[in-house]
Amino acid sequence: MLGGKQLTGASMLELTVSDVKRIHRSLVDAVKSGVVSEKRLDEAVQRVLRLKDKCKFQPGLSVAGESALAKKVASLALKTVERKSVGPLRECKVALFAPDVVREGMENAFSKVGKETHLFFFKGLAPSEEEMKMASVWAEKADLLIICSYNAWRNKPQADLIHSLSNKGKPVVSIVLRDLLDVDLFPKADLIVETFSPTAPSIQAACDKLVNLAK
Repeated sequence: MLGGKQLTGASMLELTVSDVKRIHRSLVDAVKSGVVSEKRLDEAVQRVLRLKDKCKFQPGLSVAGESALAKKVASLALKTVERKSVGPLRECKVALFAPDVVREGMENAFSKVGKETHLFFFKGLAPSEEEMKMASVWAEKADLLIICSYNAWRNKPQADLIHSLSNKGKPVVSIVLRDLLDVDLFPKADLIVETFSPTAPSIQAACDKLVNLAK
């Protein structure tokens, strides 16, 4: 439930403007009714303001400086769970599967990680039946699969694709781009990389980490 509304289907993928407005109204109503005290609300607001003040960039930071900082933050934020050694990537036929929303970042980072590399993108965040069939064909041709998730735990078609590919009997690297609940969808993954972000610096950091681990 979100602000009195049951989320289903596409509305479960991301918060919309309407969702944010409903959350705001729900919080206001909670304070007015006494469910949430004004003191508790003030404490939360002050905590956010302190965090924003602590994390704000220094004036005059150059574009190059911002890029370097983004790369450093992305690299430090990574978390990896290595259950089994994979690679070397350079000797593998690699197939990567990801939603189209991260196509640019994936193409820039992963296009040459393997001896042969095929990048498969499905439209939106929910693959169609035809896309799932095509993904299966490419998985059969590969030595190693890189499966990228994007809030798949609340997107059944995407979760179904993950399960289907994970059961191919191939080494699997999972890259969790958003919600960490997706980790539970990869019980058979040999290596899990959690980026906490789908941005280009985070995707590049995940690639760099993977290449370093799978030498």
